[in-house]
Amino acid sequence: MRASIRIWIAALVCMTLVAITIYNLNATRPDPFGSVEQAYRALPKRVTWERDENGNIPLPITMRGIAARDRFTGKASELEPFLSYLESREIPADRPVSEEFLQIEQAEIANGLRAIARAWPQAVFPRESFDDVLAQALRFAQYPDRLIRSQAGLVLLALEDQFRPGEPQSDLAISMLSEGGPFCCKFRETWIGVIENARRFAQSRVPGVSRKSKAKPHTSRRKTAP
Repeated sequence: MRASIRIWIAALVCMTLVAITIYNLNATRPDPFGSVEQAYRALPKRVTWERDENGNIPLPITMRGIAARDRFTGKASELEPFLSYLESREIPADRPVSEEFLQIEQAEIANGLRAIARAWPQAVFPRESFDDVLAQALRFAQYPDRLIRSQAGLVLLALEDQFRPGEPQSDLAISMLSEGGPFCCKFRETWIGVIENARRFAQSRVPGVSRKSKAKPHTSRRKTAP
């Protein structure tokens, strides 16, 4: 009886150690859309990204954008880290001048928006992702910082071919991209190259297949974080 108990305990310990090993391996496996640590490990070899003195990874959203660049496949979860960060930011009445904003937040917001703008033409995301991305682009189009507003406008350019006239958010976005809007004319000429480059890259991955021909709207809704 005691021998059976010892064997059972030994087996349980062995199974636990195997489970811990697998968990640790998965937790550190390179994944541009995984945890911050996994995304860090997925950075291109040519990119050097130093940890701070406490071992933390600085500018995690910016880092994620570099790790995920041109690797999006269309899963809503791939956009989640960027959307969650954007959703957590408030839109101030005036441009912040704090050291934290100038050194961290400005870059994180702008690069989070830019990552989404480049990802959108490269993959077919679910319809609820479109709604969430459009909502954040419209929010940050009102941000009192020129760099952040420009990247919000870039997202609107990426979404443009999927606007639904007659719906309030789409109509507002259309007006912003139309003549007289903040993202028309010179803005379009300046920034449309980013979207066109992303589309060309997507087409080079699947020769002869355009993004429009692949798109299939979805109707499920994603719960929005605060």
